[in-house]
Amino acid sequence: MSDLGSKQPLLDEQSLNRLLAGRAGLTPMFPKAASLQGRAGAISVDRPGSGMEYDDLRPFQIGDDPKRIDWRATARSQQTLVRSYLSEFQQPIYLLVDRGASMRFGTERHLKVTQAVRLALTLAGIYHQSGYEVGGILLNPTPRGYNASHSLDALRQFALELASACPPIEPSNLDWRQIFALLKELTPQGAKLILLSDFLDLNAPAAKMLGELAQHRDVKAICVRDPMELQPPSFDALRLDWGRQSISTHSGTQSTQLLAAIETHQKNLRRHFARSGVELSELLTSVDQFGDDWLRSLL
Repeated sequence: MSDLGSKQPLLDEQSLNRLLAGRAGLTPMFPKAASLQGRAGAISVDRPGSGMEYDDLRPFQIGDDPKRIDWRATARSQQTLVRSYLSEFQQPIYLLVDRGASMRFGTERHLKVTQAVRLALTLAGIYHQSGYEVGGILLNPTPRGYNASHSLDALRQFALELASACPPIEPSNLDWRQIFALLKELTPQGAKLILLSDFLDLNAPAAKMLGELAQHRDVKAICVRDPMELQPPSFDALRLDWGRQSISTHSGTQSTQLLAAIETHQKNLRRHFARSGVELSELLTSVDQFGDDWLRSLL
């Protein structure tokens, strides 16, 4: 079991620098800008060089600028229609990485937290090399935010904090409602958010807040798992600390109960993310190399 129980950083400086250098041939779909559709005034565009591009017509809503009413289309359709636009602006990227107790576990190649950090820094390097502002949120286990910036020095400081030592700690409650409220406060509308966690404590009320957050931000989630969590071995007298649960598997009945609990959690997690409208991907700790095609799906 690598990375475990050490007071050393999760990644050495050479690995950290290699990840932040980006990946040759990989760039985000929109290298320096993103076009997001929203009702007038929903997205703040205050950066130099920002522009407005006509998109489509939609019904008038309270708060719309009357100057955007298309009177000809209104006369034809017999309902008040306004012109909507695509707002073009520099899209900041925020990477949320869970460094809580349940993430400090791993049986193959990497701890879950190390795998999350490796992926976060890979993505951060790609975005930074493409000209994006990059920031983040560390759940350590107390949330800590880092403003998005073009600065390489700021990115390196974030990376060093991200990859700092993660010795085992006592399990604690992770309040995802508080975390999503922090994300809403810290990140501007239109930002891209990438969440890396095992999401053990995510529940229905928190998933509802995630859905509200995703209405005005581009949110993707990666669930980091260890193979043992998917298929626990049938060893006698094995104790597995899974989140805040401590389960012994010295009998066939208890092993069956553990598998049922894992399957229920996975089913609930898929349902929560489906209802929130957020795409959920999976990453195992046994994966050593991130494929280009998979990384493109996250950009």
